[in-house]
Amino acid sequence: MYAPEAEKSVRLFLKYGLVSDPWQAAARGHPTLDPDLESTLRAVVNEIASEPLDRLVLDSWPITQAQIETGIREVLLSSGSFDAYLATGSLTLTAASLHEAIRRVRLLVREGGLARLMLGYGYTALVENLMAVRHYGSMREEDFVSGRLHRPWVSRSLEYELAAGMAVGHYELVPGVDGRFVKLTRRGAALWRDAQELWRVTGYADTRHRLSMMAEFANLADLDELTNLILPDFMDMRRAFINDCDIPAGAKLLEVGSGSGMLTFDAGLYDTLRPSSLTCVDPSPVLTGLAMKKAKRRHAQGVRFVRGVAESLPFPPESFDHALAFAVMQYTDREQALPELYRVLRPGGSVAISVPLDLPALHQTVMQRWFKPLQRPSYGSFVFVSPDDIPEHALAAGFRVLSVSTKTTSLDYSRPELTVRIMMQFHVFQDTLSALPYQARLDLRDDLIGRGRYLLSRGADMRFEAPMQWVWLQKP
Repeated sequence: MYAPEAEKSVRLFLKYGLVSDPWQAAARGHPTLDPDLESTLRAVVNEIASEPLDRLVLDSWPITQAQIETGIREVLLSSGSFDAYLATGSLTLTAASLHEAIRRVRLLVREGGLARLMLGYGYTALVENLMAVRHYGSMREEDFVSGRLHRPWVSRSLEYELAAGMAVGHYELVPGVDGRFVKLTRRGAALWRDAQELWRVTGYADTRHRLSMMAEFANLADLDELTNLILPDFMDMRRAFINDCDIPAGAKLLEVGSGSGMLTFDAGLYDTLRPSSLTCVDPSPVLTGLAMKKAKRRHAQGVRFVRGVAESLPFPPESFDHALAFAVMQYTDREQALPELYRVLRPGGSVAISVPLDLPALHQTVMQRWFKPLQRPSYGSFVFVSPDDIPEHALAAGFRVLSVSTKTTSLDYSRPELTVRIMMQFHVFQDTLSALPYQARLDLRDDLIGRGRYLLSRGADMRFEAPMQWVWLQKP
């Protein structure tokens, strides 16, 4: 069983919105900063590293001063670059994003001490290491130390982490034909299971997934083209959704998860509903940039774009008459997002929501053969929702449920490269993928593309239907 101090540390990590390096696998790069910010970073690392270290909190966890400084630096870089990435689509830290990360790290250390910062960081890195060794059965010592297979976004040696893991009995080095190999001990395997439970209990597993997912969405500059190829009649569904939402013209309107503006402009929301003002909220700077270009081409008036998430809408209470959220609520925490929608709507205001319920295609024999290595789709908190999910969370938030209906849309999976990309980039198989190290995911992607090409060459039909739920809500 994991130590209570580990749980406290991870919860503090979450409380102060800190992240560690795994999300950068989606961003596909290393954080960068200019010389002046590098100087600031070094000074702050030295300052925080001089704080007292409670060895009782760390228990038997071995740690050197060099590891402390490395951990602080990585937390600051990861947290600051994540904020910068969401704001700009770039991993280059800004002064604002770095100073915000510094502020949050200082708050954590003030409340919980330096040891809990180190434990929170240590567990996020530890799980990536344990996951890789467990997956491969054994890893070449040089592969582990370089991070090539499981943490390529880290620009330093993992030698300290291997040494620390061996010191506490998590790993052992065994000789092989052409070198030494890292293997999990029984204690290491037990720690892997305990760490997974710790992530589940604290909510870090969901947070880690959402961070990665948000980073992936920042890479979707070709979302419009991708969607039109995979979902050939999705634009018609968007238009029908707009026409059926019964929102009067001249309203102050909020669109949550506006993305690249496919609903806003391409499907005609702006032209059809003719709002007096339209506020578009989305966390992706890349997709928002595409939407802003569409607004400029149309000379759209009264439209503003705001970076934000549904769980924490940056608006005062009762700011909007009505709201829409098309194919986005499945990627949110509905327990937080629906109360936020309730808060920002005026009494009598309505919300129109569309979410995917299932992907029946994945239950077909041909798709099960294609995606067999991924086992099963993720019917959890993200990607697909149960039929009762939105109505139940809406009622709990205070809404009246006006109507619930199910529509179907067509899927075209006849392009294996695009199909595999959308399955993996949209986290359809998050449960399986989250237990794979970085390089294993890339290898699996290539294998799946090959499987799809083979099945198509054998005459497989890759066109299917999928259900979408439409829910209309009203704030009393």
